Amino acid sequence: MSILLLITEKLLKIYNLKYFFNFPINIMKIVTDKVNLAELKELAASMLGNLVKAVVDIKKEIIAVDAELHSDEEALLLKEGSNQEDIWE
Repeated sequence: MSILLLITEKLLKIYNLKYFFNFPINIMKIVTDKVNLAELKELAASMLGNLVKAVVDIKKEIIAVDAELHSDEEALLLKEGSNQEDIWE
């Protein structure tokens, strides 16, 4: 992860920002519980209204969501200890 992205994430958390230069900011997260329809709609709204990208660790039964690229979600799961063979995009 680039240093700029790390700084941006920290600033977003500090100032609770949802936009950066008038573009929506997506902060990837790992979901460990059930997700309801309202939460999916909220996630989709940040991705142009009708799309939620996700990558699943089938062994840990967790999902990384809310990134522009599946590869970013995959990297997050790997960083958090998932094994490559357990990840499905």
